[in-house]
Order: sequence, then structure tokens, then C-alpha cells
Amino acid sequence: MKNRWIIGGVITLGCLSAYFMLRNDKPKDNEIKIAINLPLSGPVASFSGGFPNGLKMGVSAGCSKYNVSEKSFVFMVDDNKASPSDSSTIFRRHGVNGYDAYVVGTTESAEAVLPNLGINNDIPVFLVAFDAFMAKKGENRFRLLPNFKTEVNTWLEFLDKTKPDRVATLTLNIPATQEQFNTFIFPYLSKHKVETMRETFDFSTTTFREIAMRIKKFHPDVVLISGYAFQLQMAVTALRELDCLRENRVMTSIDLADFVDAGESLERFEGVVFSCPNVSFPIVEPEVEKWRGRFEKLYGKKPGYMEAFAYDTGLLLVKTYSNKGRVTPKDIIATTPMKGITGNVLFDVGRDSISALSLARIKNGTVIKFEE
Repeated sequence: MKNRWIIGGVITLGCLSAYFMLRNDKPKDNEIKIAINLPLSGPVASFSGGFPNGLKMGVSAGCSKYNVSEKSFVFMVDDNKASPSDSSTIFRRHGVNGYDAYVVGTTESAEAVLPNLGINNDIPVFLVAFDAFMAKKGENRFRLLPNFKTEVNTWLEFLDKTKPDRVATLTLNIPATQEQFNTFIFPYLSKHKVETMRETFDFSTTTFREIAMRIKKFHPDVVLISGYAFQLQMAVTALRELDCLRENRVMTSIDLADFVDAGESLERFEGVVFSCPNVSFPIVEPEVEKWRGRFEKLYGKKPGYMEAFAYDTGLLLVKTYSNKGRVTPKDIIATTPMKGITGNVLFDVGRDSISALSLARIKNGTVIKFEE
């Protein structure tokens, strides 16, 4: 892909709420208020739901590491249910209370409030969304997680390695996914004179059999599938049932890593290639393995890549605060690079993290590097 706030005194949310939202009074005693406005329930929560716990754990670890009182950080966590209108309501409530850093997602919910968060001020905005160019549109925006811009490199690497003549694409019909394929993937296929079949699906799609039948008739060398984890599962199952899932010739988006991180059986994805965060590989650095254990002990579930990048966001905020006594965008940039659980935390010129993604494949029910 956060917590509620109580307004001191008696205030009504009319014109006063807009006034306080824009004024954004600084918290007293140098507290850093982190407002979180994310989908925590519903289908999209499979993507963003773990972010608050990862962020809180990162802040706690950062406070211990950099000798900062945990009382310096206060969280306002709210569930926007992936609804832009709910996101706007939550944002107004956050504005009344004031905040020093804002976390918002996913795409549609973020776009509902980003115009009011400005593009060049002292409040850093952390985006939990995959759209390729969201961060570069505002100098106060950051994205410390994999996204469509970084994922593109793995799609293109896969195509370079497999050199297909015919490609079928099966993509979720949302602006972010379509932007990624229209901007990067389809031009690549056109340039290399690859015959292409384009199929899309919606959140309302409950069966992929008819789409899979059309794909089978097309006889593609390679199939590219982009969607949420549960959609990937349905699509791959439909292709396998029709015997048109060739080993190492079907690639999915990063969302397949959700099943890897949850420790679920991967047999249903045997032979599938996907874009994988390095932190999601079974064999990782000892420090990452210890972090996984601490997270599971604390929250009763295995962490995924989303929690790992949220953890590093928390570390980064605390390290910035320990150095500067504040967390402005310029201070955050000055604090990087920083060693984190996900690797070296560093932003590109568009304030997207230079996060490590690799091509992986499922073989014998486990994740290994893909090498053609």
C-alpha cells in the first residue's frame, strides 16, 4: 500500500478545518508527527496494509540506534479504504492536528490530496504507489519502495533475454499499469518488431479462462502479466489449465513476491518469472534474516518487501531528525545514502529510491535468480 487523532478543544470542520490544514501548525516540544493515509482494508490492503507496522518498527529501531527518544515521534494512522473521498476526509482531519511528514497511497487516494500537500515546502510526502512518475512532480515527494519506473528494467531485461517474436500482455486496467506498458513496454515491442496481443482486466474480473483461451489461440512465445497478487494467481492458474504456460516464458509483476513473503506454497507458480525485490529472496544477509525474525515476533506475521521498505523509511526519518532536529525534504536528501534493510537507501533525481530488483523464477517451489 494509520492512526486517529483527537482534536484538542472544540472545533468544527467547516472553514476552520481548511484554515488549519493549510497552516499546519508545528507540533509542540519538537515532536515529529507522521500522518499515514493508506488503504488498510479491502483488496488493495494486500499491497499497502503492512506499511504502518514496518514504519513504526523502523522508527523504534532508529530511535535506539541514533539515541533519540521514541516520544519524539507520534503516528496518526488512518484507513482510506482505497477511496479518494475517504482519503480527502482523512487529510482534512490530519491537517487540523498538524504533521511533519505525510505518508499517502495508493495512486487514486494519493492524487485526491497531493494538490493540497504542495510541491515545494518543508513537509516531506512519502508515496506508497507504483506509478512511474509520481515522485518527480513535487520537490517534497519521495518514494522509498520499488515502483513501475524501477520495475520496467526487469521487464525489459526479461524480453532481452528471451528474444520473443510474439508476446501476449495481460494487464490490470488502471492508469498506473497502463502508463507503464504504454510508455515503456509497448514501444520496446514495437521497436523490435514483436507481434503483440494486448489483453486487460478489471478489479471486477473473477475468471481469466476466456482471456486465457484467446491467448492460447495467439500462440505467444512470452506472456507478460501485471496485476495484484490475487489476480496473478487467477491468471496463471487459467493459463496452466489450458496448457499454455511455458516454463520461464511467463513473467509477472512484482506482486507475486507477496506470496513469497507470506511463506505460501509456490508450486502453483512453478516456472514463472517475476520481478523480485532482493530482500524477498530466501537467502539474504544475516542482518535481514534477524530483522525478519524480530518483525514476526513483534507482529505475529512474516514481513514482506513492503514492510522492509517502510522500515527503512522509519530509519531514514529518525536518522534525519537526529542530525538536523527536523525532517525537511532537503534534510532527508542530505541524510542519504543510508544503509538499510533493503540495501543502500539512495534517491535518484526524481526522488525515487534506487531500489534493487532482480529477475527471479520459481523452480521446485522456491525462488532462484533467473538466468536465461
